Amino acid sequence: MELFVLRNDKKLRKKDDMHGWVDYWCGYRNTDIFIELKHGYISERSGQIKKDVQNKWEEAQRQINTIKEEVNNYSLIGKNGAVRIALMAMPIFKTVNGEEDYNAGVNHDELIKIQENVVMQLNPAPNWSGMWILHDDLDNIMEFSNATEAYSGIIFAAYVE
Repeated sequence: MELFVLRNDKKLRKKDDMHGWVDYWCGYRNTDIFIELKHGYISERSGQIKKDVQNKWEEAQRQINTIKEEVNNYSLIGKNGAVRIALMAMPIFKTVNGEEDYNAGVNHDELIKIQENVVMQLNPAPNWSGMWILHDDLDNIMEFSNATEAYSGIIFAAYVE
């Protein structure tokens, strides 16, 4: 469930700017979990994060930091603790020139190297990461109006407080 919050951020000048939403609020056992979710893309060819991915990661970090005190005002199941998570989902893509440029199948070792590289580049460093490598049946090309792309996996990076 999405949750309305007042963000405690000295950089925000207007009171209206302090209003915001936590993307996901859920509970597990006796713990409330507040998640800020961001999304960016990683090129399989370069394996590098772009500035917009870094900016979104920093924004998620800032957002969970500005609700430290606010989360204590809410509870789904009790006051036994709250966890704040900045979560980034990053699909790994490769631009292809049609079927002839596309090699079906996923190189697991190469994707693991990309994941390690991406995690090392994010600042501040995530304290958890994982990756979903797509099954070969799901690894196919997607045709868009301006490009043809293949998606081989999704990297997840999180900072859990």
